[in-house]
Amino acid sequence: MIGRNLRKYCSIGDIKLVYYEKGTGDTVLLIHGNSMNSIMMKKMFNYLSKFYHVVAVDSRGHGGSESGKRAYSIELFAEDMVEFCRNKSLNNIIVIGYSDGANVALRIASSYPDLARKMVLISGNYNAQGLKWLIRIPALFIKLIMEIIKKIFPNTRFTLWKINLLLSNYGITEKDLEKINTDILILAAKYDFIYRKHQIEMSRYLKNAHMYVIRGTNHINIIVSRRTFNIIKTFIEREDLIKNNNVIEQSQKDRVRNYVMQYGQNTISYLVLDNDKQYYFGHKVEGIAAFTVVAHVVVCCGDVICQTSNVKCFLLEFISFCEQNRYSLVLIDVSEKFLKIYESMGFEYVKCGEDAMFEFSNWNLKGGKIAKVRAAINHANKLGIDVGEYEPLKCRDENIESEIDGITQLWKKGKHGGLLSFILGGAELETPCDRRYFFARDTSGKMLGFVVFIPFEGGSGYLADVTRRIPGAPQGVIEKIIYKAFMKMKSEGVKWGSMGFAPLVNAGSNGRSFIIGKILNFIYENLNGIYSFKSLYHSKKKYAPTQWESRYIVYHSRIFTPKIGYAIVKAINPQGILSLVRRKKL
Repeated sequence: MIGRNLRKYCSIGDIKLVYYEKGTGDTVLLIHGNSMNSIMMKKMFNYLSKFYHVVAVDSRGHGGSESGKRAYSIELFAEDMVEFCRNKSLNNIIVIGYSDGANVALRIASSYPDLARKMVLISGNYNAQGLKWLIRIPALFIKLIMEIIKKIFPNTRFTLWKINLLLSNYGITEKDLEKINTDILILAAKYDFIYRKHQIEMSRYLKNAHMYVIRGTNHINIIVSRRTFNIIKTFIEREDLIKNNNVIEQSQKDRVRNYVMQYGQNTISYLVLDNDKQYYFGHKVEGIAAFTVVAHVVVCCGDVICQTSNVKCFLLEFISFCEQNRYSLVLIDVSEKFLKIYESMGFEYVKCGEDAMFEFSNWNLKGGKIAKVRAAINHANKLGIDVGEYEPLKCRDENIESEIDGITQLWKKGKHGGLLSFILGGAELETPCDRRYFFARDTSGKMLGFVVFIPFEGGSGYLADVTRRIPGAPQGVIEKIIYKAFMKMKSEGVKWGSMGFAPLVNAGSNGRSFIIGKILNFIYENLNGIYSFKSLYHSKKKYAPTQWESRYIVYHSRIFTPKIGYAIVKAINPQGILSLVRRKKL
């Protein structure tokens, strides 16, 4: 048990720090909060020391540690902790910081990224604005008083320094957070001193951040909650939640891809590999859910990805995770395959559109329904437009990739507003993996457009995910690319093609939420000035799909709340609906 019998001393720079040490195994460094000491975290120390080598350090001027002559700052405390670890030859550690200690840990992650492999930030904030005014106003008042007292009693400057820690920014910006690659768990109290919005923003800026809200806790008792201890232990020993990004360990990225290629039946399943997703991994069964968090709503990209026989078990785990964190749960662009299972688990659903599907064995250019596409392709043929496939995994070509990027940039400029994402992908040439790239050139060799296809059903089908062409491209460029790509895939044994999601087509015609269905149908019929729902539908319809598959919004709630609606829109269009309005006006 933490106490005087475990007290030790370490000299660093101009001061001597007090620390406590116990246990064996992976090293866990505990950093307490403002005006505290390590003994105040004894319950956490005692619990974790059963499993790990735990070191708790009294910060400069706190507990038994000396103050030194320098004014306190988060940066100085971080320097002290790093120097302490170097002195004790501690590396590749797990850092757990509470309150201001969390801010110190964040500073360590930013300035000394090689020290820790994992961090737990308990009730922390990356700048002073994250602290609620309920705390900041009294702190400002006390600071004014202490400034006066300090003139009479100079030693009170130490107290003033501690108060300044609450009111001063820590030199950490949003850009600094985005550069941090450490695996981080953010724990927030249900009734915290930190704004929840601030904590959520912090979790989204950090590449590998996972956030839990501990029910029944406040800023004070969160460090003595058994639930807090269990979640920390789980985080240290397991990697249940990761956020996919360019610095993710290759083994983990392969793990996600393997799940997708083995179980990803939804046409957009492959998009879970994109960088705007977080993952929940099943404990008892293999499976993942790819999601983002908006306004405390977990928005999932398509269906959960797991074996059909394991869907119920996986959903139980995932629902439990959401409830533990007081998250609402909604899945968007969901196929019919698991719909009955979702319904049996208490989900409501509403049809939100249809996917244009092509069974290659029954699809060709014959007939009146596909006459427009046939005419466009004939026009492209007369102009001598040729279609080829770029295979970056076989041989990289910087010129081709530069052309693709150039077309993408021109396309973005033409949008004049927010770009849709989450259920729509990009070229992703840095990590092409299983994507296929088809492009068209004119007789002079100029690239006129390209289409990126992503696999579903283990590669037995491909979705035309990204279609781009240069401004003023001749008629038939995209049509010929898609036709040639589909025919090549058919010759290789691929069974299905997809032109993707047509939002709000026949919305509400098959679902349990009558009112929401009516609202979605009204939007489709009357708000094409905001988004071209009908134009998008007809652009897919002209290819004469062999069938249209229904897609659904599935939500774990009795009613479809405005917050769920907002979260869906924000996830798909992070810039908000106003950006779509601005884009239309321009």
